[in-house]
Amino acid sequence: MGVLNRTLELADPERREGYLLPGAHPFESLIPLSEIIAASLGVSSPGGVRTGRLYEEMLRSLGNEFSILRQADLSDIKRAGNEAIARGIGKLREGNVSWQPGYDGEYGTLNLLL
Repeated sequence: MGVLNRTLELADPERREGYLLPGAHPFESLIPLSEIIAASLGVSSPGGVRTGRLYEEMLRSLGNEFSILRQADLSDIKRAGNEAIARGIGKLREGNVSWQPGYDGEYGTLNLLL
C-alpha cells in the first residue's frame, strides 16, 4: 500500500476538490525573489554575486521580499530590477507558471518561462 492509498483512507469524503473552510485564507504559491532574479540574469545559482547585489538593491528600494513578491507595483519592480523580473513576478501572481513535480528524493521545479 502506498502513501496515496493511506491519504485517501484519511480523507474526509464530504470535502470535494477545491473545498475551502469558511474564513480560510486563499492559497498563494511563492518562490524566493533570488531565484526569479537569477533566472532573469540567466545564471543558474540564486546565491551568486550578481544576483545578491540586485536582490539587496531591490530590497533597499522596494521593501521586504514578501511585499515585492505579492504587492509591489510591477512598474516599480521593473525600474528597481529589470523587465524579466517584473514579468516573472507578474506570472507568479497570476499563477501562470509551469510546475514539474518532484519524485524519490528529487525536488520539484518551477519554471516561470522568463
